[in-house]
Amino acid sequence: SPISSRTKVTTLIREDGNFFYWIIMLVLLLFKNISLKEIETELSAQYKKLKRSQINISHIDSHHHIHLFPILFKMTMEFAQKNNIKALRCRAFNPKRLPLWIKNPPTIKQFIIILLCVIDSTLLTQNKKIYEISNLYDIGWDASLDVKKLIRFLTQLPDGITEIICHPAILSKTGNPKFLEPRHKGLVLLLNRKIKSFIKKNSIALTHRV
Repeated sequence: SPISSRTKVTTLIREDGNFFYWIIMLVLLLFKNISLKEIETELSAQYKKLKRSQINISHIDSHHHIHLFPILFKMTMEFAQKNNIKALRCRAFNPKRLPLWIKNPPTIKQFIIILLCVIDSTLLTQNKKIYEISNLYDIGWDASLDVKKLIRFLTQLPDGITEIICHPAILSKTGNPKFLEPRHKGLVLLLNRKIKSFIKKNSIALTHRV
């Protein structure tokens, strides 16, 4: 649900006062049934709440990468520059990485993210300096991912800063197993002795952010 007053973001919410599901919101945006001004109003409200909480704002990202949608990306980039936020979750297109994609084909979701980043970096080439990272991967943390596959993925990482998006979680009796079980498996994989050893052996420097 929005932080802003519901009367200020009427095109973003359903009758129950919650946001539209992100896919529906994109469709509504395509048909110009969503107010960009209201999106900026909500973005500003979230930003101000974080500032009041004295949280250091290092970057902007969004649920399901919705900020990569070109219309929203332009607005988000302008908002970041206006508020002196130094980075967006995106990457500039680099044709040198094409052999890597052929060798390690992206999933459908990864391909969509790559395509949107290509479009954004083509339309907004003058602002590439705000792209924080060299590479961005949202890999599938599902039942098919195991130690062998994760090591193969890490072996093929290109040079530069790579952001690997994951959702580690512990199991809980009160949580939804549909979400918790694969995310718990992701946590177990990240803590696996072979994975940790491979990372150390290959001098992969780690950091994290929320």
